[in-house]
Amino acid sequence: EDGGEQWAEVIPPLLAALSGSSGAGSEERRRALSQLGALSRRATPTLWAKYFGQLLLLVLEALKDDDAP
Repeated sequence: EDGGEQWAEVIPPLLAALSGSSGAGSEERRRALSQLGALSRRATPTLWAKYFGQLLLLVLEALKDDDAP
Protein backbone atom coordinates (compact mmCIF):
# COMPACT_ATOMS: atom_id res chain seq x y z
CA GLU A 1 0.00 0.00 0.00
CA ASP A 2 1.50 3.34 -1.04
CA GLY A 3 -1.11 5.50 0.66
CA GLY A 4 -2.72 6.26 -2.70
CA GLU A 5 -6.22 6.10 -1.28
CA GLN A 6 -5.26 8.51 1.50
CA TRP A 7 -3.78 10.96 -1.02
CA ALA A 8 -6.81 10.60 -3.27
CA GLU A 9 -8.87 12.03 -0.41
CA VAL A 10 -6.40 14.86 0.32
CA ILE A 11 -5.54 16.14 -3.17
CA PRO A 12 -9.00 17.20 -4.48
CA PRO A 13 -9.67 19.66 -1.62
CA LEU A 14 -6.17 21.11 -2.09
CA LEU A 15 -6.82 21.53 -5.80
CA ALA A 16 -10.13 23.26 -5.06
CA ALA A 17 -8.53 25.62 -2.54
CA LEU A 18 -5.68 26.49 -4.90
CA SER A 19 -7.97 27.04 -7.87
CA GLY A 20 -10.26 29.36 -5.96
CA SER A 21 -13.28 27.34 -7.06
CA SER A 22 -14.18 26.76 -3.43
CA GLY A 23 -14.23 30.49 -2.69
CA ALA A 24 -10.94 30.15 -0.83
CA GLY A 25 -9.34 33.33 0.40
CA SER A 26 -5.62 34.02 0.37
CA GLU A 27 -5.12 32.52 3.85
CA GLU A 28 -6.80 29.28 2.81
CA ARG A 29 -4.74 29.20 -0.39
CA ARG A 30 -1.56 29.73 1.65
CA ARG A 31 -2.56 26.84 3.92
CA ALA A 32 -3.21 24.64 0.87
CA LEU A 33 0.23 25.51 -0.53
CA SER A 34 1.81 24.61 2.80
CA GLN A 35 -0.03 21.29 2.89
CA LEU A 36 1.01 20.64 -0.68
CA GLY A 37 4.64 21.25 0.27
CA ALA A 38 4.42 18.69 3.07
CA LEU A 39 2.60 16.25 0.82
CA SER A 40 5.21 16.59 -1.92
CA ARG A 41 7.85 15.16 0.40
CA ARG A 42 5.79 12.03 1.10
CA ALA A 43 3.91 11.43 -2.15
CA THR A 44 4.55 8.46 -4.38
CA PRO A 45 5.47 8.60 -8.07
CA THR A 46 2.01 7.24 -8.90
CA LEU A 47 0.38 10.19 -7.18
CA TRP A 48 2.61 12.66 -9.00
CA ALA A 49 1.87 11.00 -12.33
CA LYS A 50 -1.85 11.43 -11.72
CA TYR A 51 -1.91 15.04 -10.47
CA PHE A 52 1.34 16.68 -11.62
CA GLY A 53 -0.10 18.82 -14.42
CA GLN A 54 -2.95 20.18 -12.31
CA LEU A 55 -0.74 20.86 -9.31
CA LEU A 56 1.95 22.60 -11.33
CA LEU A 57 -0.57 24.86 -13.06
CA LEU A 58 -2.28 25.82 -9.79
CA VAL A 59 0.99 26.45 -7.94
CA LEU A 60 2.21 28.68 -10.77
CA GLU A 61 -1.08 30.57 -10.74
CA ALA A 62 -0.88 31.00 -6.97
CA LEU A 63 2.67 32.34 -7.26
CA LYS A 64 1.69 34.99 -9.77
CA ASP A 65 -1.55 35.93 -7.96
CA ASP A 66 -1.41 39.62 -7.00
CA ASP A 67 -3.83 39.04 -4.12
CA ALA A 68 -1.71 36.31 -2.58
CA PRO A 69 0.19 37.23 0.58
